[in-house]
Amino acid sequence: MIFDNSGSFTNITKMHLDNYEIIRQESLLQNLLWVNDEIYKTNGKYELHVMLRNKNDGLIEFIVSAEHISFEH
Repeated sequence: MIFDNSGSFTNITKMHLDNYEIIRQESLLQNLLWVNDEIYKTNGKYELHVMLRNKNDGLIEFIVSAEHISFEH
């Protein structure tokens, strides 16, 4: 995933997911704001839960399971 971090409080530009499975994706992930996240260790993998906000202030849930998650600056 590639992020536009302009105007944000982070310098993260990319997220890499190794051997991943999307568990829930309620919409396309373009032009959304990352609001909140939680990560769990489940069945030997990482499960990332992300709440995103669209331009209409609607909340979108994205959940992915991956063997490894890394971030790039």
